[in-house]
Order: sequence, then C-alpha cells, then structure tokens
Amino acid sequence: MKFGYMLFAQYMPEEPLAERMRELAEQARAARESGFDMVFTGEHRLAAPYQVASTVPCLARVAAEVEGLEVGALCLLLPLHNPVELAEQIATLDAISGGRLVLGGALGYRDEEYAAFRVNPRERVGRLLECLHVMKMLWNGGEVSYEGRYYTVPSTVSTALTTQKPHPPIWMGGDSDGAVRRAGRLGLPW
Repeated sequence: MKFGYMLFAQYMPEEPLAERMRELAEQARAARESGFDMVFTGEHRLAAPYQVASTVPCLARVAAEVEGLEVGALCLLLPLHNPVELAEQIATLDAISGGRLVLGGALGYRDEEYAAFRVNPRERVGRLLECLHVMKMLWNGGEVSYEGRYYTVPSTVSTALTTQKPHPPIWMGGDSDGAVRRAGRLGLPW
C-alpha cells in the first residue's frame, strides 16, 4: 500500500503566494521525511474567495524537494486544456521530477471554470477523451497529424517526449458512476 500527501494549494487573497510556495515545499519535504510515497495537488480556476496556485508550476517547484517520491497532478481538468500545450507541460514536469510524475485527468464540475475557458460543459467528455488521445500521440514522438472534433495538430514531428515510457501513469478522477465506467473503458485506474 502507498500513501500520498495532498498539498493544499488554495489561500486567502491577502496571503503572499510566494510565502505559501515556500510552505508547500516545506510540507513536501516533511511528507518525504515522514515516509509518504507521493505528494500531489489538483486543479481549479476562479476559486474565489481563494487564490489557487497553478498546478504544473507548483509541482515543478515541489518536485525538486522530494527526490524519490512520486509527484501527482491529481487531477487536471483536461477538457479545459489544449492537448499540445499540456502534453509539453507534462513532458517537462516528468523530466523535472526524474520520471516520477503521475497524471490525473478529470472533467471538473464548476460552471465558472467552463465559462472562463469558453468551453461548453456538454462537450466535456468528448474533449477529455480527445485530449488524452492527442497527448498520447504526441508523447510517442515521430510524425503526428490529427484533425478531431475539438483539437487539431498539423502534420509535424512531435518532440513532447516524456521520461517515462510510453508516458507517465494516467489516473482518472471523478465522482460518478459514469467516471468509473469511463476509466474502466479506457483501462485506466480510477
């Protein structure tokens, strides 16, 4: 059995984010010293009244403090991301962590997040599935071309290569029977 420690990256607006980042690094070191196997944090946008540290740069900072521990982006709201940009960010974070990254993907549930990104919430499952597909193609390297319903990758050679092969482990998040069934259909842990 493995144990993970969730880094809570939400703060009141009057709290200096730079200080909170130093505290997260301290928490991560303490988790490592206490025998935890992983540190992780999730993603939300427009979480007023809180300010929320952006997940990928936050984990990049923490990864330097926890050599030997897995680092988890649990979970990223995949329908709100461009898969090309996210594939490159994840490949970079996987390299920064020394191949210890776990990627979690989820739909999200907050209307204000979808409105801010101009994404129709009814498209979220299709966007999540297409985002995963495009990222996996990019992580495999070589010649890539994709024209989907939501995303396009012009013919190119992918350089978004991950340290872990074929890519970091992908876990699925969600709080519904549909999320569990979707993870099962994808052959991914929930």
